[in-house]
Amino acid sequence: MQQSAASRSAAGQVEGNGTNRNYGDISSRSIPVGIASVRNLDAPDWIKDVEVEIENRSNQPIYYVRVTLSFPDVPKSTELDGIPRGVSTTVRFGRKEFFAHPGELATPEDVPIKPGERAILKLAPDKQEGLKAYLNRHNVPESVIKRVWVRIEDVSFGDGSGYRSGSIPFFPR
Repeated sequence: MQQSAASRSAAGQVEGNGTNRNYGDISSRSIPVGIASVRNLDAPDWIKDVEVEIENRSNQPIYYVRVTLSFPDVPKSTELDGIPRGVSTTVRFGRKEFFAHPGELATPEDVPIKPGERAILKLAPDKQEGLKAYLNRHNVPESVIKRVWVRIEDVSFGDGSGYRSGSIPFFPR
């Protein structure tokens, strides 16, 4: 996945511990949720500590958001099927059923991100372990990673509508 600098309109840089890691927001600007910040990329255990802050810029509650973190500095691998592929992982807010079943409706137990509010997403322990295992298996030190691309992939408003694949809307059936 190669993006031009122009398509990464929101970016940040953190410095500390000699990492000098950058992040770039490559999300669609046509969706009503955005990346407010990416923090702790300079932490000693940044894979565990990284935080992605998202903001609901819509006029309705958001019940699910999935964000992909990609690492373009990690060499691509062909081990899966012979096709060169980069490494990425995801963070999410809300029940995974909103992703597995587009059109899933919110229940009284679901807590939304209200309009204008923000939420902080962190890598789940299994995602942390998976990323670290991949890097170890491929003999890639974490220090190789200087850039992290973040992209909002999926959004659900809990009423059967939302966005898939970055910006493709779906509606109640």
